[in-house]
Amino acid sequence: MKNSPANAAGGGRAGLDLRRLLPGCLRFLSAFLVIGTALAATNAAAQGRVYFNTPTANGLITEGAVATFRICPPSESLTTAEVEVVESGDMIDGTPPTQVDFTGPGFCAELTVPTVGDAVDEADSVITAEILCPDRQKVNANDTCDMTGAAYLPGAFGANIDHITVQDDDEDDGTTPPPATPDVTIAAGTSPVTEGTAAEFTLTRTGDTAAALTVTVAVSETGDTISGTAPASATFEAGSATATLSVATEDDATDELDSVITAAVGDGTGYAAGTPSSATVTVSDDDDPPPDVPSVTIAAVAASVEEGAAAEFTLTRTV
Repeated sequence: MKNSPANAAGGGRAGLDLRRLLPGCLRFLSAFLVIGTALAATNAAAQGRVYFNTPTANGLITEGAVATFRICPPSESLTTAEVEVVESGDMIDGTPPTQVDFTGPGFCAELTVPTVGDAVDEADSVITAEILCPDRQKVNANDTCDMTGAAYLPGAFGANIDHITVQDDDEDDGTTPPPATPDVTIAAGTSPVTEGTAAEFTLTRTGDTAAALTVTVAVSETGDTISGTAPASATFEAGSATATLSVATEDDATDELDSVITAAVGDGTGYAAGTPSSATVTVSDDDDPPPDVPSVTIAAVAASVEEGAAAEFTLTRTV
């Protein structure tokens, strides 16, 4: 049986008027998101973490406007926190800030990044702000700082990073805009590895891969297992989006602590360090510890003897 005109329009007794239900659903969803944001902020503060609470609508601004990141401390006693601001394009006006100051009015603070309003048709740029540890290092794989006694921790599970897209507002003048600067990220291979096995890392680039690209890397370690001179660069072959960085390690006979090798993408031409920009591989020692050295003690057999008698002592060794 065909629907009557009333039922077809949603006017029937059994029909659903979606126009009446939709506003209620949107109000429920909005309330759910507000509650979720509040709970996340409360959890971050309880853990002593500095976290983003950015109100910028949809994370979008137009070139010439100010990218504003709202950052909140875990308590009023914290006065500053370290930050790093980078972008995928070329729209930031001047030198980006490296700290956020919480000493102003209000509990949270605004980290402002001015942008340039020019007449050049160009690709949009993504500004990324990241909360760093107090020693300006990034959080480790456990979302904590490697330093001891840190005054704060960056927000966990991605709450330490926020992005705002700066949209270009210039008309196409018929010329082709320059390609966007590729981001280069790095990830660790197998970890841990045994000493004598190379620590390997995979670098990945975005954007056009037609040409070869050489990027700078910085390699360091906590111990003494790297064999020879560590590599200082990695090269993407033409047509490849990935490159491998291999750090040789030494297989010796010395019992020693495990070592952690860190590889980080450095500054260079034709690319920008993306996120993550560093990775670590643990190198495990495989040598047995030396045998225990025995200790030797001495004690008198008798505290006193008559003259002419021998004074005797007992020596004891332990393993």
